[in-house]
Amino acid sequence: MTDRATFVSLEGLRSRGWTDGMVRDLLGLPDVQGRSPRQAVGAPVRLYLLARVEAVERAREFAVCARAGGVAGLAGPRVAAEGRRRAVLATLRAEPIRVPVLPPAELERRAVRYRREVGGAGADDGAGTGDGAGASLARWQVGYLRNALRSYDALLDGLFAASGRAEAERLLRYRVYAAIASAYPWLAEECGRRRAVTREIGWGGRPGRGMLRGMVQRVRPSLYISVDIEADGPIPGPYSMLSLGAAVAGRQDAGGYVAANPEAATFYRELRPSGGEFVPEALAVSGLDRERLLVEGDEPEAAMREFTAWVREVSRGAQPVMCGYPAAYDWMFLYWYLMRFTGESPFGHSGCLDMKTLYAAKARVPLRSVAKRTMPAGLLSRRRHTHHALDDAIEQAELFSNLMGWSGA
Repeated sequence: MTDRATFVSLEGLRSRGWTDGMVRDLLGLPDVQGRSPRQAVGAPVRLYLLARVEAVERAREFAVCARAGGVAGLAGPRVAAEGRRRAVLATLRAEPIRVPVLPPAELERRAVRYRREVGGAGADDGAGTGDGAGASLARWQVGYLRNALRSYDALLDGLFAASGRAEAERLLRYRVYAAIASAYPWLAEECGRRRAVTREIGWGGRPGRGMLRGMVQRVRPSLYISVDIEADGPIPGPYSMLSLGAAVAGRQDAGGYVAANPEAATFYRELRPSGGEFVPEALAVSGLDRERLLVEGDEPEAAMREFTAWVREVSRGAQPVMCGYPAAYDWMFLYWYLMRFTGESPFGHSGCLDMKTLYAAKARVPLRSVAKRTMPAGLLSRRRHTHHALDDAIEQAELFSNLMGWSGA
């Protein structure tokens, strides 16, 4: 997909170190202002051209204002953050954890289904056979119940890394597993194991060496598959995915990441449109002829089943992970089409990785400031971005492998 990181929102400016006074004095009026189509009420969206923001940030006046406003503004936010931390921890200690109580057979059925959904191909390896079957089932049941209690994660709202979120997350996990063990006594051993892991990580957040060795032994390899799609509109359903391209980028296990030749294992299909609407500008970007695809395009169900079979074939012995640049748009269409036309996803419901996020984390820059033009030239593929789904999947597979091997800023 085309990168459109051209503007910075007011929230984005704040994350870059701007105060509201600095925005007013140094930037003035926003370049774009209007109401978000996603929100019927609320403050209007204010956007500032990224190029203008960066130019001001390089100016001496910005440094002077930042020094003058930064020191005075630190005490208030720190006091507020500490207050939030204390309040959230108190709530977590007092909040009753209500675990859904199911008949054993129904819990087993739901746990197995959940495991298959999140684990993708090979999710039921070892289930129902051998001495480890009971332990595997217990892990799946506890995992299902933990997921069913995700609503309690909302208690963590308002906490961030610097304001004690990790401590609160550990306390919540500890209490949830205690509640599951109380509701299902036969799961107490598995819950105890998970609570012990929480204790070993410790309230300082660093896992012990013994725990790390166990994690390395248990980890399954990941096979990263670069995926690019071209569509005729903003969302699946009313609009259609017209082409799907994929290329194996590389494999990662406990020993590290090994890049693959992105042209060695690829997949490409052009699909018959499934929705009745289209945006002419989106069609123009892809260069695809929608009328031709209505006649010649593959049936979506057949194409997605072939794609699922291909993913499972190339990822034997590993868990497949979709990676995209940016992933949100491509993953939205891909996952919707998989579930709509096959009823399952070889990636599970969350097996995707966004390359922009990966770069932002390694470069230590705000996510919304990331664009290919801001990346070091050595990270980029030498291939052109053509808006042909397979071409772009191969190009982005090379970008992904370069990012995985990059030590960061």
